[in-house]
Amino acid sequence: MFMQEAMVITRSRRLGPAVIAMACLLGLLNGCGRASGPPRYVVSGQVTFRDMPVPVGEIIFRPDAEAGNEGPGSVATIRDGAYTTESGKGLVGGPYVVEIVGFDGVSVAEATEGGVLFNPISRKINFPKADSTRDFSLP
Repeated sequence: MFMQEAMVITRSRRLGPAVIAMACLLGLLNGCGRASGPPRYVVSGQVTFRDMPVPVGEIIFRPDAEAGNEGPGSVATIRDGAYTTESGKGLVGGPYVVEIVGFDGVSVAEATEGGVLFNPISRKINFPKADSTRDFSLP
């Protein structure tokens, strides 16, 4: 009987530090997934070029430092004319410089996005401090 109790105590002593370490690790990982800083809002919308949806592209949102926005930037992928920033990785609102690039979506050799539809287009836009929709109609 004494031997069995000793084995249980030894096992619990070995498992105790491992359980504590695992709990600490999970706590750290959980904390790392949370966004720090100001709230970030989702921006979504449609992108058209010559009245047709842009097949593939990207929208880069850079905070406009000249206008006083020092918040984080963001990027959204355009697929079939639609884009959405990732939840928790959107915009903080305020003035941004938005750069849009678009491709025809026809894969050629190593260019999986296809040929360039237009030269990158930049616009300065003031976004609200809320989830919002913003469409871009490019000439």
